[in-house]
Parts: sequence; C-alpha cells; structure tokens
Amino acid sequence: MPGLEDWYHVRFDEQVFRREVAPPGGESWSDQVPWRDIVRVCYMTRDALESDELYVFCSSRPESYVIPMEADGGLALLNELVRRELFPAQLAIEAAGSNGALYCWPPAGPSSESA
Repeated sequence: MPGLEDWYHVRFDEQVFRREVAPPGGESWSDQVPWRDIVRVCYMTRDALESDELYVFCSSRPESYVIPMEADGGLALLNELVRRELFPAQLAIEAAGSNGALYCWPPAGPSSESA
C-alpha cells in the first residue's frame, strides 16, 4: 500500500500553501491557504507509529487545516512557517524532541480555542 508521502502533497509559493491529496481508493481533492490568513499554528507530536501533525488556523474559517508531517512537503512547510515567523524555531526544536505533546504559536490566551 502506498505511503502517505505518495498521495498527500504540500507545496507553497510566496502567496499560498497548497494541499493536493489523492488517497488510494478515495476521491482526490486540493485546497490552498494564503499565508496572510494564518493566525495560529500548532504542532502535535505523536509516537513512532503515528505521524506528527501541523494544525494551521486561519482567519477565513473556524476549523484548522491538518497537515501530516509525513506528507510529501510536510517538513518543508514547517520550515517555511518558521522562516515566515509563524512558528518559532525554538518551539519546533522542542517539539521534535517530544512525543504526545501539543505546541502552539501564539500560545492560547484566555479565550482561544485549542487544536
């Protein structure tokens, strides 16, 4: 069976990041997120048997966009979020060394929702 990196692709340019997904036996879909709409990013770490995930929250919708780190382009997206200062490098380093933890930027305030 194909791995996640074979059918879940993340690409980006100066304006947006795109998800292009074609799951085996499922319907293909794609979407895009403008960088300017991103208001919060969370990184959920998992154990060795599950893929870590990015949750990208935007001003344009209440739900987050979920990106598995094992996706083709997942790590590149995290690096771009760091480069654009949408997720701190130090927090990404801390997350990389953990299992089963949630790291969000900016941190949740009194009225913020969590991933």
